[in-house]
Amino acid sequence: MTSGDAAVDPNTNITLPGVGYVVLNEQIPTGDGVTSSGMTVNMIHVFEQSPILGLLGQIIGYQTVGEIIVGSATSSVGP
Repeated sequence: MTSGDAAVDPNTNITLPGVGYVVLNEQIPTGDGVTSSGMTVNMIHVFEQSPILGLLGQIIGYQTVGEIIVGSATSSVGP
């Protein structure tokens, strides 16, 4: 966990109990790396999730039901 003005590592995940999770400094490479390449960086990416229930009511997974992105930039180069 970071605080203050400290740099946040790329793709830092923080669980939000009962809500989902947030990714800070999310970095997503794009392109094929040969003829094109790029990067999308999201400052804050919040994923709202809902539990997926089994036949007996147990949680067997989670489904993303909403997303919020705050501060996004994209850069790319290619033909």
